[in-house]
Amino acid sequence: MSFTEVAEYLDRELSNPLVQADAKLRLRLLVVKGNIDLEIDPSSSRRDWEEVLAIAQSLKDKRSESRAKGELGVVAFVEGDSAKAKDLVAGALLYALASADVAAQIRYLTLVGEGMLELDRPEDALRYLDQALAIDATNPDLSFPMLAHAGKATALVRLNRRAEALRALDEALARARKDQIADYEAELLVQQGILHARGNERPEAVQNFEDAAGIAGRGRVYRIQASALMELAKEHRGSGDLAKAEDAAVQSLAAIRKVGDRYSIPHHLALLADIVASRGRLREADALYIEATDIIEGMLVNAPSLAAKRSMVAAMSEVYIGYFKMATDRSRDTAKAFEIIERARGRTASDLLRSRPGSERKASGPPTAIERQISSLQIALLRTENAKQRQHLLDDLFAAEQRLAVPGSGKTTSAVRLRAQPVRLATLQKALRPDEIMLEYVLTDPSSYCLTITNESAAIVQLARGVDIERDVIEHLKEIRARGNGRISGHRLYTALVAPIPVVGRKLRLIVVADGALHGLSFDSLVDERGTYLVERHVISYAPSGTALHLLRTRPTDQAADMSALIVGGVSYDQDASGTRHPGEIQDETARSLSELRLASLKTIPHTLDEAQAVGTVTGNKSVLLIGTAATETAFKAQPLKRFRVLHLAVHGVSDKNYPDRAALVLGLDPRSPDDGLLQAREIAALDLNASLVVLSACDTGIGRVEGEEGTANLVHAFFIAGARSVVASQWAADDASTAALMKTFYQELAKGQDKAMALREAKRSLMARFGADAVPYYWAGFILVGDSFPPVEFN
Repeated sequence: MSFTEVAEYLDRELSNPLVQADAKLRLRLLVVKGNIDLEIDPSSSRRDWEEVLAIAQSLKDKRSESRAKGELGVVAFVEGDSAKAKDLVAGALLYALASADVAAQIRYLTLVGEGMLELDRPEDALRYLDQALAIDATNPDLSFPMLAHAGKATALVRLNRRAEALRALDEALARARKDQIADYEAELLVQQGILHARGNERPEAVQNFEDAAGIAGRGRVYRIQASALMELAKEHRGSGDLAKAEDAAVQSLAAIRKVGDRYSIPHHLALLADIVASRGRLREADALYIEATDIIEGMLVNAPSLAAKRSMVAAMSEVYIGYFKMATDRSRDTAKAFEIIERARGRTASDLLRSRPGSERKASGPPTAIERQISSLQIALLRTENAKQRQHLLDDLFAAEQRLAVPGSGKTTSAVRLRAQPVRLATLQKALRPDEIMLEYVLTDPSSYCLTITNESAAIVQLARGVDIERDVIEHLKEIRARGNGRISGHRLYTALVAPIPVVGRKLRLIVVADGALHGLSFDSLVDERGTYLVERHVISYAPSGTALHLLRTRPTDQAADMSALIVGGVSYDQDASGTRHPGEIQDETARSLSELRLASLKTIPHTLDEAQAVGTVTGNKSVLLIGTAATETAFKAQPLKRFRVLHLAVHGVSDKNYPDRAALVLGLDPRSPDDGLLQAREIAALDLNASLVVLSACDTGIGRVEGEEGTANLVHAFFIAGARSVVASQWAADDASTAALMKTFYQELAKGQDKAMALREAKRSLMARFGADAVPYYWAGFILVGDSFPPVEFN
C-alpha cells in the first residue's frame, strides 16, 4: 500500500467506536499515522502528534509524551521552525537516554543526523548516525534501523567516501527489497545515482533517478520523489537537454511543495530558476530566486542560535551563488549581484554587529553542571595516552556537548532574530578610503568572479574556474608550509586572482573578502609580474563581508575600554612531561584538533615570554601581563576584559575543522579551579569585549571549517562574536622565534601611530629585510589582519 492509502485506512479506523473508546489503542494508531503523515503531509502529522501528546498526558505515559514532543520537533524542523525543533528533539533525546528507551534513542539520534544532512554537515551527521547504529548493534531484538542505514549511506556519499558508501548502499538496498520497504529503496537509489553521477557514469545515474522517482511516485512519497526528480533535472541540465531538465525540475518542485519541506523548497526553486534563466526567461527566474531567498530569510529569523544560523546560511549558499551568477552573467547588474551575495556572506557577523550597539550582553555566571562535566572530560583527555580510553572520553565529550547551550545564547538573541538588508553598494563605497580597493571573491564553476569596489567605481571581473583556483591554493600552501619560497605557485595565483584587475595597481590597500579555499590563503605571499611578493607593494587586510566592514567602520568607539592591553605569554605547561624539542620547530608539533592534544606534548614556548614582555613595554603601564604560572585560563577570565583595548595571547593554539567550537587557545591550569586550561571558541563567543585589536600569536588560529558563504568557523569568528573590532591570526603553524620578532616590530609600528594593517605589513617587511632570502613566506606571511584596520590603536 502507498503511504497515502495507509493514512486513509488509519483515518477510517480512528473513527471506529472501538478505537475511540480505547485511549491506548487510539494512541498506537496515531503514532503510526503520525510517522506516515510526516512523509506526505506535515500539517496532518502535527495534528496527529498533538493528539498523541494530549492522550499520553491524560494517561500519565511519560515515554509516549516524550516521543510525541520529539516528533513535534521533527515537524517543526520540516516547517522551518528550527528553534522549536531544537528544544523538542533535544528534550526527547535526553529523556530517551535517561529512561534507557533504546528505540527512542536510535530514533532521535537518527533524526538529528538527518537534520545535520539537511544543513549540509555530513561529518556531524555521521557521528549521530554511527551512535544510533552502535545502540542497535547491542540490541538485536529491535527491528532493522533502515532510516539510520539510509542516512549513513547519504552521509558517506556527501563525504565522497565512495567505497564505504557503496557497501552501505548495497547492504541497505538488499534489506529494503527483502522487506519490501519501497520508500527506503527509492531513497537509497537516489544516493546510488548520486555516486554514479560523481563518477561520470551518467546513464547509470539517470536510470537510478528515474527508478527512484517512479517507486516514490507510485507510493506517493513526495519528498523522495522530489529528491529523485531534482537529481534527474541536474543530469539533464549537465547533458544540455534543458527541456527535459525543466520538465523534471517543475515536477520536483510540485512534489516538494506537497510535503511543505521549507529546507528543501529553496533548492528546488533555485534549480528551476537556473534552468529557466538558461532558456532566456530572466523575469521568471528572478521571481523564483526571490521566492527562494524569502523562504530562507524566514527560516533564519527562526534560528535557535548564531551557530544554527551559520549552518543554515552555509546549507543555502548555492541558492545565493546561483542568483548572483544570474545577476552577473545575464542581467549585468553589479549593484544587484553585490546585494545578493552580501545577504549570505558573513551573515552572522554582520547581524551581530548590527545588534550589538543596542543590546546588553549578560555577564557570564558560574559554570553549569554540563560545562563542568566538559571541563573534567577535557582535562582527562589531555592527561590520557591510552588510545581506547581517549576514544571513550571523546565519545562522552561529544554526548556532553550536545547538552550544552549554544555559545552566546541569551546574550545575542537580537542578532539571531535580526532580519536586515546588507549595506548598499553606494553606501559601502562612501566608507572606503581613496587608496583602498575591496576584492570580494566568489569561487564557482565554470567561472569564478571578483567584485572590485573602490570609492569611485564598482565592477565584476570574471576569473578562472573555482576548481582550478582551489587546486592552485592547495599546491601553494603545501609549498609554503614546507618552507619553500612559493614564487612559482604564488605567481600562478596572482595571475588568476589579481592580475585580471587593473585597478589594483593604482591602490595601496587591498581588502580581501575571501571565498572557499581562499579563506586559508595569505595574499601577502602572491608574486606579481615583477617577481615581487604582494606585501612589498600593498597593505592587505581581510573582512568577513562588505557589510561587516561597513558596520565595523561606523560603529562608535566604546569609552569603557580604558586600559591598554591584556598580555598572555610564557605559559608554564605541564613540566612533568618528558621529551625535548628544538625551539625553532616546537610549534610544528602542535595538535591539529582537540582529539590529538596531550599535555605530555606541550612545552613552554621559549620566545613567548620575551614576546609578552616586549609587548608590555610598548603598551605601557595600563597593561596587565599574565606570564609563567600566572597565565591560566582562570586568571584570564577573571580580568575586566571589557576594559582592554588590546588582547595579546602568545600561546599554543588548537584548531578543529570537524568540531569548530572545540578550537582553543591553550593556557595554563590552575589546580584550585575546575577550568581545563582551554579557552575554547564556544567560551570566547560568550565573552564581552570592546577590544580594538586581538592578537592570536599562536598556531592555526585563522583556519577552521569553511561554511559556505558564511565563511570560516574558527577562533577569529568567536572573537568577533565577543565584540572585537579586528583580529590578527595565523593561517598555519607559527615559528616561535620569527613570530616573536614580528610581533615586537608590529607593536613598535602601532606605537608610532600606524594603522593595524600597515603596522603588520611593516613588521613583515622588516623581517624580510633582516633575513633576506632565508625569510621565506612561512616565517612572515601566515599572520593576517581580519576586520577594520582603523582607527590606529592608542596606548596609555
